[in-house]
Amino acid sequence: GKPRGVPNYMLGTERAKKGPRSDFKDRKTPVVAGVERGGRVKAAVVHDVKPITLAAHVRNMVDTSATLNTDERISYQGVGREFAAHHTVNHHKAEWANGNKYTNTIEGFFAGLKRQIHGIHHSVSKKHLHRYVSEVEFKYNTRDLSNGERTALAIRSADNRRLTYKQQTGKK
Repeated sequence: GKPRGVPNYMLGTERAKKGPRSDFKDRKTPVVAGVERGGRVKAAVVHDVKPITLAAHVRNMVDTSATLNTDERISYQGVGREFAAHHTVNHHKAEWANGNKYTNTIEGFFAGLKRQIHGIHHSVSKKHLHRYVSEVEFKYNTRDLSNGERTALAIRSADNRRLTYKQQTGKK
């Protein structure tokens, strides 16, 4: 997301004088995701949102025979030419949908991710963000299963895998 305004705790500080975007990279970690209509989602934490980075992730997530629907971000324009069709919605002009051209599905996924981070975890570290994103991705992709079926699938998927204390913290 884009920072909006200056938080109260920053008022009167040097960062407040520079504007809300001055420390954007320090406070935000980008996540890129794609979802097929009525289907599964793929998400990944990325280091930046430069066109070359986003293009690589989009190519990895989406078959080139598909129609790509994105927002108006300029980073998607180049890679969009590689697909069967590329449609955009212009959020800056308050356009959220244009017939069959919309991004509401993926925005719903991101809304769920943000609700979980702010509502359950309150904050997450950049170091472990990929784990939280994977958890929300798993929940989204198994949304049609009962809680019992989802739990059984998670246990089967964890076969022969361990996450040790040392891996999580870097301590012995």
